[in-house]
Amino acid sequence: MKWIPVIFLLAVLLISWAFYYRLRKWTFWQKVTLFSGLIYFLTVVWLTFYPAGMTFFAGGYKPIKYFGNVAYNLVALRYFDGGFVENIIMTIPAGVYLSLAKPKLSKSKILLWSLVPGLVIESCQFFSDLTVNLQRVVDIDDLCANTLGMLIGYGIVFLLKQTDLNKVITKLTLTN
Repeated sequence: MKWIPVIFLLAVLLISWAFYYRLRKWTFWQKVTLFSGLIYFLTVVWLTFYPAGMTFFAGGYKPIKYFGNVAYNLVALRYFDGGFVENIIMTIPAGVYLSLAKPKLSKSKILLWSLVPGLVIESCQFFSDLTVNLQRVVDIDDLCANTLGMLIGYGIVFLLKQTDLNKVITKLTLTN
């Protein structure tokens, strides 16, 4: 039963990607972006929904509460650990892909789009825990770290566009 969320989400991701891929003809470099993005997002789904349980989670230093069998933390940015940094690193590529997919967003839309992955991951983990007891912790700090990672990734591409790499970035961009 614990494998249902990861299998379901991998299937949804593959079907969505295939639909998007068939929307138009892509250049070679855009296909590089699309295929590398697929591998990246499949990996994120695996990392965030693999039914590993909380054996690695110390839990004693965060104010973990429970909603049924769902462990959660709603105290934001008070307890930092390696997981916070891991979540930032995990979502930096998502910010890069956002920049390649939507290069001309306003600052407010960049922020809104940067909230999406963390909200989706934490919401899906909540419902997965509620239904199949995936034993993940729904954590507001993860949402903050994911958002920060997205913003860093988007910012990296913005800065690289100011260099000679702009030609390469333009080739990889999904909007032409």
